[in-house]
Amino acid sequence: RHSSVGFTGCVCDARRGRELRRLLPLVPLHRLLLETDAPFMMPTGGRGRNEPANLVAVLRTAAECYGVCEEELAKASTDNAARFFRL
Repeated sequence: RHSSVGFTGCVCDARRGRELRRLLPLVPLHRLLLETDAPFMMPTGGRGRNEPANLVAVLRTAAECYGVCEEELAKASTDNAARFFRL
């Protein structure tokens, strides 16, 4: 009833994220959380240490899946995180 759904950098991976990208827009925007899953699951497919700065790649991919601008999705996800963590 009051659940949220989080998507990690895995959604950015061309092969592993294909099904996730199809399912992502089925999650209502008011339930969506974006995360990097740092230090694992590099969203860019690169090597090295994953970090919160890579959240931009997850945001871009999610915005494309929803067909909305990055700013709209960033606001929705930020508002959802603030509500979820009671900030």
